Amino acid sequence: MDYFYQHPDQFFQFAFEHLYHPDAEPNDGHRILAKWEKEGRVTSIITQNIDGLHQKAGSEHVIEFHGTMKTATCQNCETKNSADEMVLRKSKMPDFYVCDKCNTRNKQERYIKPDVVLFGDTGEWFTEEGFQTILGQIEQADCLLVLGSSLKVTPFSHFPEYRAAGVPLLIINIGETRYDFLDDTYVVQESIGETLVQIDNYLKR
Repeated sequence: MDYFYQHPDQFFQFAFEHLYHPDAEPNDGHRILAKWEKEGRVTSIITQNIDGLHQKAGSEHVIEFHGTMKTATCQNCETKNSADEMVLRKSKMPDFYVCDKCNTRNKQERYIKPDVVLFGDTGEWFTEEGFQTILGQIEQADCLLVLGSSLKVTPFSHFPEYRAAGVPLLIINIGETRYDFLDDTYVVQESIGETLVQIDNYLKR
């Protein structure tokens, strides 16, 4: 957050080059999760990803815990801009990151920030209500999938602790996690897409 407010132009340049990939397409894993949602097998996705590919694949019940690069919001009036609009603003305006829909004495208060959660930031789900929504979903789940996460980043890493007793935890991740050897836990250290394709083929039998 400090760097964003001190160097908004450079921050956006980095974000556009490294975090924003509008031409990226969902992979097999995204598509199968969306398919399972339509079939009633998946009730919700809680993701650390900021790329919007779950929604692009067709998933509707997605909690973007670390936010998204698809939009940016004025920190004063909360006007939202798409990432494409921010790219256009950057090409036309010197202070493109300053909202022109509202006015404050301090220009920084009108900075338009990408809707990703930064260090020192909170975000939509970093609230008591947000946590209760997420934990409620986990506590009610009859199976919990962890896909492509080392489960090292807090508070996300603590979410599996809230599954009900006896509920299976399936971890598909190349690399170990601290949950690998717990009861009712099953680990596949292979590609997410390939593994979900195999599970989906099995479910079709």
